Amino acid sequence: MKRSLLAGIALASILGAASAAQAAVIVAPVSVQLLNGGTVNSRYQVDNVMDQSGLSVGYEAGVTDFDAYVASNVRHSGDLDTEWAGTRGVSAARLVFDFGREVTLFKLAMWDENNTSIARMRLSTPTLGEFANFAVNENRGAPYGVSDVFQFTPITTRFLTLEFTGCGTEPENQTANGCGLGEIIFADGSSVGGVPEPATWALMIGGFGMAGAMLRRRQRLALA
Repeated sequence: MKRSLLAGIALASILGAASAAQAAVIVAPVSVQLLNGGTVNSRYQVDNVMDQSGLSVGYEAGVTDFDAYVASNVRHSGDLDTEWAGTRGVSAARLVFDFGREVTLFKLAMWDENNTSIARMRLSTPTLGEFANFAVNENRGAPYGVSDVFQFTPITTRFLTLEFTGCGTEPENQTANGCGLGEIIFADGSSVGGVPEPATWALMIGGFGMAGAMLRRRQRLALA
């Protein structure tokens, strides 16, 4: 009876660990650098895209579930000092996000600034180079919701570069012909398709071993 209980506990722990591994929390960069694309004026600094200043609901990095947060229809105010807007007439920009350490990412969500437009976004890292290329949807009016959620093969990096092209060329463009962004968040991908940790393997093997032993014991008793 005791062995059966232990096997059940072990298997339940394995299933619980697998379920928890599917959740992806929000990962926050520690800084962002604008390599090119400019800033239309001092009120539209690039740091605004990662400081939650325009969001209707805040989040806690490392705790808040990415998918649940995006699904909750969080809005961006579109107010001054809450967005980044690039120099007018400049149709491309590059932003480099520094996470302060190596992190594994597999999704990002964007609140695309409502008075500018971006045609395409390319993602790259110093090690991989360019690894993803997406078309970008546009927001109109304010407050506005998430314009895009992009998913890609999990990558591990400290630095992630976003390159925007075709800015100011979309028909949705309203008043500015440069690049721009309201807010961006990233999803932790460390558990996506990951190999179990050694402790999880040990628990799994032990649990299945106990279950197998109990089955063999019951079979012997049935034959006796």
